This record gives sequence, structure tokens and C-alpha cells, in this order.
Amino acid sequence: MREHSEFEQNTGRGAVDQATRHEIADLVAEFNWKLDAGRPEGFAALFTEDGVFAAAGKEHRGGEALQAFADARTAQDKLSRTFFGQHQLRRVSDDEIEGVLPNILFMGPGQAPRTPDVFAVAEYHDTYRRVDGRWLIAERRSVQVFSRPKP
Repeated sequence: MREHSEFEQNTGRGAVDQATRHEIADLVAEFNWKLDAGRPEGFAALFTEDGVFAAAGKEHRGGEALQAFADARTAQDKLSRTFFGQHQLRRVSDDEIEGVLPNILFMGPGQAPRTPDVFAVAEYHDTYRRVDGRWLIAERRSVQVFSRPKP
């Protein structure tokens, strides 16, 4: 039997099967696609009923607040694209997984084509919960890693 590397032991990679990883990857992609593509419909459905999204010093809790955030964010005259690093997942229980996902958000006013403007280099600190057989975001906190100097 193969021993787990220190990396696998510390991150819990061995504890999350590929089917679950794919389902969570699809969930994360849908979260950012809805915001980047300006398609906020159903954004709150990506979260548990008591789900939380915290970013830029604001916390949005529950379906109504989450949907209001997505509606307001996508109504802005801004173009955005989000790119991800390596997603680390750790199983907490059969129905709960924690994750850390590095990301870079490019955002600027107006429409394409634009000169890229790095808006944020951050990590999503996530808790995913399985509800009725489906993985959802229970909590997502955007933690800034690098920040731009204030003008």
C-alpha cells in the first residue's frame, strides 16, 4: 500500500474522490461565470439556505442577500474575468468539505477589449456542504493576498 505524501496528508487530497472534486469544480466555475458573464439568475441557488459570501469587507448572508449582491454586481458597467490556481480540498465529514482556491480577478469599466487591470489577488476560503445529494457553497470568504496601492 502506498503511503500518502506530507502534501496529501496536510491538504486532505486523498480524502476527496474525483467525482466530488469535479462536482465542486463545476460549482465554483458556475459561481464565477454568473458574475463574470453578467448572468446573475440563480446565483443564490449555488449556496445553502444559510449560505454566506464575504468579500471586500461586506458579508452577504442568505438567499435574498446573495441574489441581491449578484444582481448589483452584474448591473455595473464593468468587465471582469476570474482565473483560478490549484484548488485544495479537505474532507471534514461525509457532507462537508473545506477548500482554499487562489484566484486573480481582472476588472475594469466598460466593455471589451480592455487593458487588463488586476483588481484582486485573493484566496477563496470555502466550506461546501452536500444538501439533498448536491454540493453547495455554505460559506465563501474572499481573503485578499495582494492589494493595489491606494491612489
